[in-house]
Amino acid sequence: MHKILSALLVAAFVALASLIPGGPIETRDFSHISPVLLGIFNFILTSIGLSSVVFAYFVALKDKWAIVGGLLAGISYFVVYVLDLFRLFPVSPSPMPLSLEVIELISVMLAISIMYFATRLLLQRDTPKSGSGSKRRWRGFLPWSIAGVLAALAIVAYATVSAMG
Repeated sequence: MHKILSALLVAAFVALASLIPGGPIETRDFSHISPVLLGIFNFILTSIGLSSVVFAYFVALKDKWAIVGGLLAGISYFVVYVLDLFRLFPVSPSPMPLSLEVIELISVMLAISIMYFATRLLLQRDTPKSGSGSKRRWRGFLPWSIAGVLAALAIVAYATVSAMG
């Protein structure tokens, strides 16, 4: 079940990454939204996406804290997509393209699946807790973490500028 949850977290990241403003799918205009608010929103989305990859890695290693993180990521994905599908935030004068709507609906199903598998893993009695091995794994992960932070900054800047039209 750990591998399933890891795969779902990576799939959710890929789905979200395909929706970066300015790309072929997310073509709506958000120039009416404050650049600061849009930047914060893009930072949140980027954080959810990149943390999903981190959680996926550590879920595969059966670290309990990563399962909790995966559950929180699943909840976050669900909230973000439902808000957008119900046209609550972000609101755009441009209509939502069909391809965007389809990917968001698939992403809602991914989010529900993530929440389901994370909850099942957390309720198992034999779920291992994070131990000293987790610290060793983090040392090897540090260079990737630094690269992830730099990528996040670039993604947020690009997505915000692209969404502004």
